[in-house]
Amino acid sequence: MADATEQHLDNQEMDVDDAVLAAWNLRDSDPVKCETVFREVLNARPNHRDALRFFGVFLSKAGRYHEAITLLKRCIAYNSADAAAWCDLGAAYSKIGDYPASIAACNRALEIAPNMPSARYNRATPLLCLGDWENGWKDYEYGKVAGVRVQRFLQPEWCGWSPIEGKTVYVWAEQGFGDQIMGAQLIPILRERFKPARVILEVNRELVALMQGLEFVDEVVAQPDDRHEPMLFDEHVSLMSLPAALSLKQSDLPGAVEYIKAPAVVSEAKVGLCLRGSPAHHDDANRSVFDAFELPVPYVELGGTKQAGMDWLQTAQIIAGLDLVITVDTGVVHLAGAMGVEAWVLVPKLCDYRWGQYGSDVPQWYPRVIICQQDIQGDWKPVFSRIWEQCALRYGIPTSSPIEDYAYV
Repeated sequence: MADATEQHLDNQEMDVDDAVLAAWNLRDSDPVKCETVFREVLNARPNHRDALRFFGVFLSKAGRYHEAITLLKRCIAYNSADAAAWCDLGAAYSKIGDYPASIAACNRALEIAPNMPSARYNRATPLLCLGDWENGWKDYEYGKVAGVRVQRFLQPEWCGWSPIEGKTVYVWAEQGFGDQIMGAQLIPILRERFKPARVILEVNRELVALMQGLEFVDEVVAQPDDRHEPMLFDEHVSLMSLPAALSLKQSDLPGAVEYIKAPAVVSEAKVGLCLRGSPAHHDDANRSVFDAFELPVPYVELGGTKQAGMDWLQTAQIIAGLDLVITVDTGVVHLAGAMGVEAWVLVPKLCDYRWGQYGSDVPQWYPRVIICQQDIQGDWKPVFSRIWEQCALRYGIPTSSPIEDYAYV
């Protein structure tokens, strides 16, 4: 197929549909050629719906959301009953922060195809970002049906409506380190409302030593290498399904406060700084800062690009000795928040639903976290200027911000 693609559309024997398929199959291995073929197809057939849609999805995954929206709207103009195109358009609108348009597009997809799980799942993020947790968490559960989220066990999944009093519930790891730390605070709500006899918490191996001291779980285990390994429990629920199962409301938070504890490591530095998360994260280009930045006070670096291999218990011990953590949106802010240490979280203008979507500088999840959000997407400079000045003011250092000396992404 790739050899045929090299001829693009010059080969008259090559079917246009085959060219579209060939381009799509090159989206990961050769994105430049993929785009070239899509453009040649659309030059020859401007109204080819599959080319418009697949090219739009390709551009959306490449972060070129406005271009993607233009193509997907063209696709819909030729066929307004294309539920998949409406669904993809909803996902693209969500990425640029136009949540009402995203919800409207997903709703249109569901009018056409009421049983379309991907449309429900795509609608979850804009609903959550607008504060509609009742419907947002319900829609998030459709990621399992859409194949985005993985089911792992033969035992029944607990979804919130079956009685579990006196039973053993297995709460299992899903998504990143920060998601697992954050999700754990919901277990006390689970225990208070539904009275399970035992709760077993599964986390990534790197988090086991950190989470062993949780007072509201009976056992902490590492995520098994064999995901089909037999385990003894009655029902299971993932950490990221707990909000839906608990019908979580903003008023329920925080579920637990200062629930992670660690002995402090004494240090001269009282501030911790983390400017990068894992490069494997799907949105790392927006959340991590790749330029040099200094603080006007002594500080210790936390986390960094090797978070998958970092010692989380050791990091907790360092944080326990600090009075302030300044960090981008990565596992470090969740750790500081779970420990009750004041943290300033640096987030982009278009940020995760957990931060900055409700007109408040303090997220519901962590009372001692302060949100420091970009005013313009991609512009960190004003954020760092405020951080520098507030940090200098906090520690009584008479200095002006040197931010003008830096060139930020």
